[in-house]
Amino acid sequence: MKPYQYLCTLLLGSGALGALLLDPAFCAASDADTAAAQALFDQGKTLMGDGHYAEACPKFAESERLDPGIGTLLNLADCTERQGKLATAWSQFREAADMASAANNSEAEQIARGRAEQLARQVSNIVIDVNKAHVVAGFQLTRDGKFVGEPEWRVPIPVDEGRYTIRASAPGHEPWETTVQVKGSGESVVVKVDPLKPLPGATDDATGKPSTGLGKRKLLAIVVGSVGVAALGTGIVLALVAKSKFDSADKTCPGDAVCHNQGAVDQSSSAATLGNVATVGFVVGAVGLAAGTVLWLTAKPRDEQKPSAGVAIGLGNVRLAGRW
Repeated sequence: MKPYQYLCTLLLGSGALGALLLDPAFCAASDADTAAAQALFDQGKTLMGDGHYAEACPKFAESERLDPGIGTLLNLADCTERQGKLATAWSQFREAADMASAANNSEAEQIARGRAEQLARQVSNIVIDVNKAHVVAGFQLTRDGKFVGEPEWRVPIPVDEGRYTIRASAPGHEPWETTVQVKGSGESVVVKVDPLKPLPGATDDATGKPSTGLGKRKLLAIVVGSVGVAALGTGIVLALVAKSKFDSADKTCPGDAVCHNQGAVDQSSSAATLGNVATVGFVVGAVGLAAGTVLWLTAKPRDEQKPSAGVAIGLGNVRLAGRW
């Protein structure tokens, strides 16, 4: 008797209290499931007897789902084996053996374990070989769309005969995929997963650092260009301040006349100094923008050497040095 059947008998037989605690529909639904399971089991036996295994196996599977039982599971495993799905049948026979052991049914356990041992020598395997040194952040491995966790890597996994698609992927990398054909009779197929290739401009390390999506040369172009923009901005500000000081000094001492106002003289001198610095800022900004533009336009998807660049300011000259 199933646990739910025992519960129904106990509570419904206890009178009014049992009727209040238990919905009769629960027992009715369970009885209906049992009846459906029996009908499906009978249909499965008939179909299997006629050799229609593809139709019989789903009947047994649904019967087992509705009303689990050792006999049903043994018939399902037998049907699955006749379909040629040896790995699935091997797993089902082992499950039936465990169920029989829990029920102290030694005869059924012996039959199930014996069938499982016979199949174990015929079951084929897939070994997915992943080099952990090449695993990057977000790495995901699937077999026919189903996730394959790290514990399954480099371990023989029983599979039925057929075609299997192995796919590896990770953010910022080109996905890798291959399809293999597994035959019966205990074949072992080893699938070696290649290191994932970074997408153009993405990082290539195995540390899992997120990719910026830009190459080293383009990153350098941004830095150099930013320096150029900052220098131009500084030059513009200093030029405006210098003009303001010149205008103020010119109001106090207009024209080319000799100025005797010390404040105006100081403002004029300060304006001249700021003007010179602003000029340097304009030059540095123009050089930085030009260098940044060249670096960006000549950038390749993957740099073969590390580019470098710098701006050197000396007395009366500005020099751009670098390698790219």
